[in-house]
Amino acid sequence: MHRHSFLRPGGSPPPGVRYLLVGFTAALLVFVFWGSHLYPATLALLPDRTFRAFELWRVWSTLIFFGTLQEVFIAPFILGMTGLWLLGSPLERWLGARRFLILFFASALIGHLAAGLLGLASGVKYATGGPSPGVWGVLVALGLIYWKEQVFVLRPLPLEGKHLLLGLLGVFAVATLSDLFTGFPILHKVATAVGGGVGAIFVTRFWRIS
Repeated sequence: MHRHSFLRPGGSPPPGVRYLLVGFTAALLVFVFWGSHLYPATLALLPDRTFRAFELWRVWSTLIFFGTLQEVFIAPFILGMTGLWLLGSPLERWLGARRFLILFFASALIGHLAAGLLGLASGVKYATGGPSPGVWGVLVALGLIYWKEQVFVLRPLPLEGKHLLLGLLGVFAVATLSDLFTGFPILHKVATAVGGGVGAIFVTRFWRIS
């Protein structure tokens, strides 16, 4: 594992990022143009069905849940895939494809599992899912790796990794508060927050930062 020097966002995506971008985009296109009547009834994470009926495959299949046929979450998907391309690419170059994919899927699955258990405990009936917990695991991990190093996300403004990470966390906090005040379900935000926490643990405990 080579030592990182400075952040090079974007560029040609390495294999792990490329597989994720192609896979999620293909799944979204199938969902939008052919429709998926399996969502949310069969594949999305419904807390009661997942844990009381032991339909545990939903924790995995919900990664490609993109809303409903009437309301597809296009904007969050585009933002997530853009962040995965720009900031996931340098992280994979530092960790390697295998470790990067382990981090992504561990963040995504543990995030959805935690949100599902919270939904079960609180009696929530609606479905949640999507790749955002994995994306946030990647973003948080990258911010910690480059915490005290200069990054060039907004050239020529000099930024350090901590500024990037704290800015992203600030935006996430505002979005979460907005959902709370408007009564919008927040299980999706819970899954995303837990995914970010998993990413932080992975790069600080399992694969220590140089």
